[in-house]
Amino acid sequence: MRHDHRIREDYVPLSQGDIRDTLLGFCNVGNRFVGSAGEKAAREWLLQEFTAAGLARVRAESFDVLAYEPAASSCTVVPGGPDLPTAGFQFTAA
Repeated sequence: MRHDHRIREDYVPLSQGDIRDTLLGFCNVGNRFVGSAGEKAAREWLLQEFTAAGLARVRAESFDVLAYEPAASSCTVVPGGPDLPTAGFQFTAA
């Protein structure tokens, strides 16, 4: 198979600033845990960016996935002592 390694006429080089701004835009969406509001916002952000870049047939497709579901937790250091606030983290043993 032969590949054409010539630069396309519509090629636009990216600067370090462009790459930084894109990464910051994506990171500013916040938490992107599967099934969260942040994941939905990230998906919408990516669809918008891809469309703005001129990509054809941009769309979201659904698929089944196992997702993290937080459960109640607490931590008591000594019997009868105060319960300390806790939170489970995704991808950690619980």
